[in-house]
Amino acid sequence: MRIELRKRREPDAETIGVAMVMVGLPALAIWLVGLGQGLPGSRVPEWLGVPCILCGGTRSLTYLLSGDLPAAFAMNPLVAVGALALLAWSVYAGAAVLFSLRRVRVVLEGLVELRLAVAAVVVVGLANWVYLWVMGV
Repeated sequence: MRIELRKRREPDAETIGVAMVMVGLPALAIWLVGLGQGLPGSRVPEWLGVPCILCGGTRSLTYLLSGDLPAAFAMNPLVAVGALALLAWSVYAGAAVLFSLRRVRVVLEGLVELRLAVAAVVVVGLANWVYLWVMGV
């Protein structure tokens, strides 16, 4: 695995991502916090008897938007980490677009690195699912 700095090309992931985040995050914040309509419930635990990998995700995002990090991580650690990673990436992407910076790319070299990356994603997803199951989220 190596990290590269690449020259900007249009349209690139940063430009598209910043545009999506600038529209999506305010809409999500208004829906979760501002409307007060109540949160939708998941039917997966009722149907299968176990929580899905994203159960508690909406509540986790609501707690994040209100600034309660421990509660957000308690509801769904994977969603909380993903939302914070998206926020960090959005700051980077905004700076890259605004200042025409070189783009950072992580390049997986070979099939072994790709398999390791996929295995890591599967292990993290399973660990999150087991956590949700044990905690009864």
